[in-house]
Amino acid sequence: GGGGGGEAEDGTCALEGQSCAGSGEAVGRIAKIMSDFTRSALVGNEKIFDLPPEDLEDDVYYPDDPVVKLTPANFAEVVYDPERDVLVKFFAPWCGHCKAMKTAYMDLWDRFEDHPSVVVAEFDAHAHRPPPGLPVQGFPTLLLFPAHKPPA
Repeated sequence: GGGGGGEAEDGTCALEGQSCAGSGEAVGRIAKIMSDFTRSALVGNEKIFDLPPEDLEDDVYYPDDPVVKLTPANFAEVVYDPERDVLVKFFAPWCGHCKAMKTAYMDLWDRFEDHPSVVVAEFDAHAHRPPPGLPVQGFPTLLLFPAHKPPA
């Protein structure tokens, strides 16, 4: 009884490697709580997340880059779309690993081009502060924001 210590029916895991029936629902609930918090902190406060522009002349520019570019101004609208799953890469232009995965990330966009329910996007975390509440501690950080209806 009382706290469900490891019973498969309650969705908890008692042993490493054991599958958890309720883990998907738990992840969904956590993702919703995080997205609601981030949305509430960001909406109406977009300007405070803009950082001063810096000299980024050394950046390689891809004129045909199809990846959706996120900023504080469009982040909530794109990421919290109730009809689309959104994959976001948080990156810094000076980050070697980020530069190395640039073309692979564009290729990923190509693979989902015919799937309008999936958005492949990126957020320059050097030019803008990432919204609060997101686990962005290093670069690159990839986060999936599943489609869900916002609370009524």
